[in-house]
Amino acid sequence: MENFKHKVQSQSGASMLMALFLLLVVTVVSVVILVSATSAAHQVRDNRAAQQAYLTVSSAADLLVQAFAKQSYTYTLTTYTCKDNPNITRPEEEKESTPESVLQDTLLAASRAVCQHNDTPSEHVFSRNAKLSLTNAEEKMQPVQAEFRLSCQSSGSESRYEMLVRLSLADTADTAETEPGYRMELRIPISKTQREESRGSITEETAEGTRIIWEVTDSITAVVWQQARMTKGWQDAKA
Repeated sequence: MENFKHKVQSQSGASMLMALFLLLVVTVVSVVILVSATSAAHQVRDNRAAQQAYLTVSSAADLLVQAFAKQSYTYTLTTYTCKDNPNITRPEEEKESTPESVLQDTLLAASRAVCQHNDTPSEHVFSRNAKLSLTNAEEKMQPVQAEFRLSCQSSGSESRYEMLVRLSLADTADTAETEPGYRMELRIPISKTQREESRGSITEETAEGTRIIWEVTDSITAVVWQQARMTKGWQDAKA
């Protein structure tokens, strides 16, 4: 009888240990499944955010490519020179229309900077930061930070201009440092030509009745924006 009770107690203890072991296994498996599911959900969310960020920045890049491609700007400075005294001159600048958007204003300001620059190699001909707000057919997209840098580089006896545009999400500066997909870069070559054209002479009569003959000359500077090169991530600032 005592041997039977001892066996029952022994089997009961083993059953409890087995039950505890099974409970531990089930708990561990449940934790692993929960962690895996949570990790997968975070990965899906991160992938979706990265894809959305890339689409936003690439959309901004496409917008800039279309806005700047093959755009031209002509700056005309008309100089009136007194025929009897060449030291007397009167310059007149051509009036410009008011830009209607941030991109148009940037294009105009950068083009004007190229026209006024003396072609000496410099990395700081023009610079500007702007925040671009984009929308598509479905929703308003995150704003994109655009950094514009215009430089003049020498190539042999010629000077060439290039606009460097760096794009990143405006509200994710820390993320942009580690994820190239949040950043894009545009390099836009710019050509510059200058010429002078004589418009003959005009006669002007002053209030005192004196007649002045002016020789009229137009100094024309033309700036043409070439096709942009687009790359993912940021490269070295120098071309």
